[in-house]
Amino acid sequence: MLKLFTAAIIAIVSASLALVNPSLQPMQVFDRYDAIVLFTITATDDATRSFTLTKRECLKGTFATETVTVTAKDEKLERFYSTLIHQDAPLLALIGKRMGKRQLNEILFYTGEGKWEKCEFADADAPSRWLWTEDTGEAYFGCFNGRIDRLVEMVHDHYRTGRFYFPHKPCMRFKADQTVGKLPGPGRGVALYDLDRDGRLDVYACSLAGDRVWMQVAPLHFVERTQAVGLSGLASPSVSCADVNGDGFPDLLVGSVLHLADGTGRFAATALLPPLDSAKLKTALLLDANGDGFPDVLVSQVQGGLHLYLNSGKAPIAFRDVSEEAGLRATPCAPQSTGFVCWGDWNQDQRIDLFYAAKRGLLLTQDASGRFTVVKSFGGYDFASTEGVEGASGAGCFAPIWRPDRSDVITALDTGLVLLGNEQGKIVDLTSEANEITEKTPAMQAVIAEDLNADGTVDTYGLSRNPVASILHSNRGYGSLMADHKYDRDIYPGSAHYQGAWGAAAGDVDGDGVNDLLLAGHDGTITLLINDALSLRQPQENLPYHDQLRQQARYLTVALTGRLGVLGAEIALVEADGRVAARRIIGSNVATGCRSPDAASIAVLWPGIYRLDVRFSNGVRKIQSVDLTSQMRTRLTVSSDP
Repeated sequence: MLKLFTAAIIAIVSASLALVNPSLQPMQVFDRYDAIVLFTITATDDATRSFTLTKRECLKGTFATETVTVTAKDEKLERFYSTLIHQDAPLLALIGKRMGKRQLNEILFYTGEGKWEKCEFADADAPSRWLWTEDTGEAYFGCFNGRIDRLVEMVHDHYRTGRFYFPHKPCMRFKADQTVGKLPGPGRGVALYDLDRDGRLDVYACSLAGDRVWMQVAPLHFVERTQAVGLSGLASPSVSCADVNGDGFPDLLVGSVLHLADGTGRFAATALLPPLDSAKLKTALLLDANGDGFPDVLVSQVQGGLHLYLNSGKAPIAFRDVSEEAGLRATPCAPQSTGFVCWGDWNQDQRIDLFYAAKRGLLLTQDASGRFTVVKSFGGYDFASTEGVEGASGAGCFAPIWRPDRSDVITALDTGLVLLGNEQGKIVDLTSEANEITEKTPAMQAVIAEDLNADGTVDTYGLSRNPVASILHSNRGYGSLMADHKYDRDIYPGSAHYQGAWGAAAGDVDGDGVNDLLLAGHDGTITLLINDALSLRQPQENLPYHDQLRQQARYLTVALTGRLGVLGAEIALVEADGRVAARRIIGSNVATGCRSPDAASIAVLWPGIYRLDVRFSNGVRKIQSVDLTSQMRTRLTVSSDP
């Protein structure tokens, strides 16, 4: 009933909110014009509502004129002039529209954020003078409404490299919900991880009413084994997994207590970390903070800020509280605040950085001495709930969303998602230019990022704090994300997606090379959403262009092993020309205190020979050539061990 109700709501609002127009895609619009030129607005005249353009680059065809003067036709365009026209800003113009054999006196130009305008030559014999005739309003909004430099890249790819992919519809499907089991209370953090080293992913699920462990004993067959593995009686908000002591067996951080594997399939609680009040624990995570290959512990406390414990890496293993010397207890780092925290390499210096969703949001970068400093304290963000509960949202991750070769931060506000991009080391809020994540989504608490539709780009899955629908945004590339549910209501045949979740993890559970989802429901139900996107790629005749590309996709699974450096390892898949096709950081999808497997499932749309570059967190680097031409699926295992 809940799913039907949600679908009805979607049907009502989708028509008014739909931003992607399948009949008006950039590739088709580009082909209607003789020339496409990138200009810079080099002068403006507010009195006459005119501006001067200087040519920077001709992207398609020819346009000999170097300087153009554009004048607004009438006063109706005055209000658009003041908001669109700015000196030194870029402008992309499509010149000389063709309709069959007819040449029309029409120019279409784009200034960003979905603003498409029409011009015409003021005099057919004087191409340096244009008359601005019309603001198109929303007529071209469904074509492209992102940032202008990404549109320029798209033109380049379409006409010069032939590597154009910008789908106008989702290509996503899940199978019927598979219930793994039921917790005694609402679900919290979850782990999708091979706990017994048998090659199959197992499930650890947290609840403040009691945790549970389910082992995958046969393909997609899970058996509850909490007591058998020595973990009964635990109740936790978060879980993380890694080989903490380098003995080759995965250990568990359950809440703020480390449980070490004994080599027989059981785990034993330790006192390696100081006892913390469980009522004040927001979340606890494993990460390699200092790059020595041994997992460390990061704790976020309710009204207690962040605490870091470094792993000595020496037997007998010990942890040292370095919170003060790491700068986390300094006033700028909000030591008395409450918030979720995630980690990643923001500035690509091979050191772990943090995003702390406290106050208005803090980005903390780490220097060579191991000290974290606030490089940006954001204004305007509120991670509290509508009821005023501090730190109710803000669980996010570092992920390559805007571009595949670097990490951005995607995080959740109570009203929706926020994308913070890394633009040459500067922090830029890209939300307004990332298409449909700008839409308001109620009670968002967390978001994870992974390629869920197996098309080579990293998508986002946002979790609702309340029992209402979560939301999947497919990454179309070029900085544009699409809310899949608005265009295809058959993606989720089960009800788990429509009931929200507190925790989520992504990984390939059934071994088909694409990522599945594990959800911790509000009612305590732990559900697997097995990915069925490949079923939509059956061979057919006369397939549209983007469907043809998906048909030729190749799927690479990279599993990492080794006693050191797996957690935080970076996997990069690089094309022959040096372009990064994909990038993943192992363990960075932490959400509310969750863990995904030590593997990456990567899709590429263009078969070829690639370079696989794996940099483990302790600096060990393994590089090899990967042939992704003939075989549809390739699986590799890379070890950090000598």
